[in-house]
Amino acid sequence: MIFIPLSYYAFSGLVNFITAISIAFMVLYKNPKIPTNRIFSFFSFSVAFWSFFYFIWLLTSDKNLAEFYFRTCMIGVFYMPSLFIHFVDNLLMIKRDKKFYAINYLLSIAFTLTVYSSLYGYKPEQYLMFPYWLRPGIVFHFAITHFGVIVIYSFYLLHRAVKNAKGIYKNQILYVYLGTGIGYMAGSTNYFCWYRISIPPFLNIFVSLYVAFVAYAIIKHHLMDIRLAAGKMGIALSVYSIACGIPFVLYSLIHTKLAPLATFAVLCGIAPYVISMLEDKFKHRIYRDEFARQELLTLAGKTTIEITEMDTLTDWAVKTVCNLQDISASYLFLDRPAKQKCVLHAGWPNTIPRGLLGFGYDDAIVHCFAQPCPLLKEKKEGGTRYRNVITLSDIEQSLKLAGITSEMKKRMRYLAKDLNNLKAQAAVALRFKQKLLGLLILGDKKNGKMYTPEDLDTLVRFAEDIAAAVRNIHLYDELKDAQAKLIQEEKWATLGRLGTSTKHELGTPVAIINMYTQNLLLKLKDQHKKSQPLETFAKDIQTIHDQASRIINVIQIIHQLPKEAQEKMGPLRLDDIIDKSFELATFQTYWENLGGTEVERRWPKDLPPIKGNMVHLQGTFLNLIINSYQAMEKIDSEKRKITIEAGVDPYQSKYIQIRFSDTGGGIPDDHLEKIFEYQYTTKGKGLGMGLFLCKYFVEKIHNGTISVENIPGKGVCFIIDLPVWEGPL
Repeated sequence: MIFIPLSYYAFSGLVNFITAISIAFMVLYKNPKIPTNRIFSFFSFSVAFWSFFYFIWLLTSDKNLAEFYFRTCMIGVFYMPSLFIHFVDNLLMIKRDKKFYAINYLLSIAFTLTVYSSLYGYKPEQYLMFPYWLRPGIVFHFAITHFGVIVIYSFYLLHRAVKNAKGIYKNQILYVYLGTGIGYMAGSTNYFCWYRISIPPFLNIFVSLYVAFVAYAIIKHHLMDIRLAAGKMGIALSVYSIACGIPFVLYSLIHTKLAPLATFAVLCGIAPYVISMLEDKFKHRIYRDEFARQELLTLAGKTTIEITEMDTLTDWAVKTVCNLQDISASYLFLDRPAKQKCVLHAGWPNTIPRGLLGFGYDDAIVHCFAQPCPLLKEKKEGGTRYRNVITLSDIEQSLKLAGITSEMKKRMRYLAKDLNNLKAQAAVALRFKQKLLGLLILGDKKNGKMYTPEDLDTLVRFAEDIAAAVRNIHLYDELKDAQAKLIQEEKWATLGRLGTSTKHELGTPVAIINMYTQNLLLKLKDQHKKSQPLETFAKDIQTIHDQASRIINVIQIIHQLPKEAQEKMGPLRLDDIIDKSFELATFQTYWENLGGTEVERRWPKDLPPIKGNMVHLQGTFLNLIINSYQAMEKIDSEKRKITIEAGVDPYQSKYIQIRFSDTGGGIPDDHLEKIFEYQYTTKGKGLGMGLFLCKYFVEKIHNGTISVENIPGKGVCFIIDLPVWEGPL
């Protein structure tokens, strides 16, 4: 048997005491309202009590004091099984008659009353390396039986719960289950010495691991993978064992205290950095695939900004999150204020639960994210904030809280019901600037693993990207509606202006026709009285014919006005577009009296046809003509000139470039960048929509470009690029 110095056992007692007392206060401070926390804290205090007196027992040379400390440390052992079964029942939410706990605590008290008598132990003597170890009395056998039965029964309950539990709750129980196995196996080695079995309690130091495992399980809602936790524990234990073991070896070789103490101080100082480095490497090794999935999901979320169709976005989102995170199912609900609910918009796979096509604003799952919810409250640097994700584990933990209202418990149960109906483990809020836009509901992982904190953080970031994309699509749809409304408003404004000029254009010839018709009737009546030459009748009839032709011409022009912007694209000749635009301009500018303006056209006869819509391009050039007329209103008529030049774009052979310029003096430079903006105008009157619509027609409808520049000393020039028609003529 390898000899282990007594100082090691004293050291293990000290480590166990420091660990247990620290964890007891930490768990109690974390949330004293939870009964599970309180009971486990008392359990940790009992472990700390045993460890402290175990430590000073090994440092005491006085036989009487050593016996007293040894007997006293056993008091902590008496309460361990009673507190542990109480803790396990609370953790597993097992309801039991209070008499069961009362009997256990009474037994612990009864054993305590006998600990200083020979009934419990007698004849302290040296055994192995321990100078004073009692022999067992009759009560000791009852105490160890009580200890063993309760611990084995508790271990059975945990084992059964691990098999039936799911998700994070299963992992939480697994921590306690494994920690229990480690702790009690380590601590039970002390009983061999009571019965003089030559196995020293060299595993005592592992009691600290047990307490730490269980504490971590009840403090953390989102637990790390048990592999990672065990690895971290193993790394820490190995590093500190080396840090403590080297000074012991050094002391046994040189028999001086200074060098071992200095070595111990240095090694303990660098140990945390070594542990951190090794933990990072270990974590990246076992989570290599998970980190890759998280990185892919983060990158995928950044691409959503380019999607402009809601159905495309939602279908892509649920499929992507399932595939990249290995999730069994996901559902995306979007807020519909008009319906006062979040409506199911997409699901993957397509097996959508019946009756769950939406959640109303009063439903627990929506209310949880729409209003400040205690379940989501967490303390961070800079203050308190509310998380955008909730899991079933959060709800189960919160139901254990003492002091919460019955109304809150009711809401939490409804919330758990909502998630269970969807067979979901987590819900993530789609939030944009604190406004709830929807919910992303997530099922179990296909591989049976739990959601890690890193997984949840990645999913929250993904949901933020989806929320931003949803908001962009809403804005895009609103913009399309606004643009359609503007187009309609411009049409009505155009009809209003045309109505004024048309009234005059049609009113004059109708009045003339009416006058000449009456004159003809009078002449026909006088025909019987005196003879009149036929030429006088022919002249009147010709006048009527001319005026009727004028009316027909006006009606034909009005017939060409934009009706609805649904016409198909086709081949258009620039001459036809310009001719019809100037015909309309004649009526639009009737009252400006701008006749006589010189119009110069410059483009080759073989200019290819334009791929366009006559209605939209006619409206575009009409706006430019009217703007030019109005810009030249205060200029002498002989100086007014509109120049239209066109040709194949030298840089883009599939586009025709049209340059439309006037001599109106130009536009101030600080206005050039703004003239295409909605409702921007430099006129005292007007809606500021003309050039905005020109840009819309050219760029959005025709996939072309429009820009403007000043011609120094002359006026302004609009440059338009439109695609060439490439189909059959």
